[in-house]
This record gives sequence, C-alpha cells and structure tokens, in this order.
Amino acid sequence: MQEALHWFALTHQQVATGFGAIHWMRTGLPAAGGVGDQDARLFETLEFLRGLHDRLTQEALDRHQRKAALDRWRRTRKRRT
Repeated sequence: MQEALHWFALTHQQVATGFGAIHWMRTGLPAAGGVGDQDARLFETLEFLRGLHDRLTQEALDRHQRKAALDRWRRTRKRRT
C-alpha cells in the first residue's frame, strides 16, 4: 500500500474546479508509455485511490463549510442577545 500511495503522490495533484469543488487529477503516469502500457494492477489501484481522495477531500470541505456556516449563525445569535 505504501508503494501505491507513493505513486499516487507522484502522479496526482489537487485541482480546484470552481464553486468550491476540489478533486484529484492524474498529472502523470507511473511508467513510460501511454495508459495501455501501465501495470494494470497499479493503475487500477491509483484510480481507486483517486476516487477515495476525492471523497475524503470533499467530505473535509463540506465539514469546513458547515462549521463556518454554524459559526456565522452563532455570531448572529450573539449579537441579537
């Protein structure tokens, strides 16, 4: 698994897509050649990790936005009292 995570770090980067969305994009391949020339198992693992990282990143962003909204609401309530 450590090797797959290492390859993921070398071949992917975060990209902002607008409207506050962020996803991971493949920016390189682990070996020379095209997609068809890659080790199938490693390539499948990297795609799985990309999907997992996308979900985890989006969940963290959602949590942050919910917390910010709650903090704003609390500040408004304090001002009213």
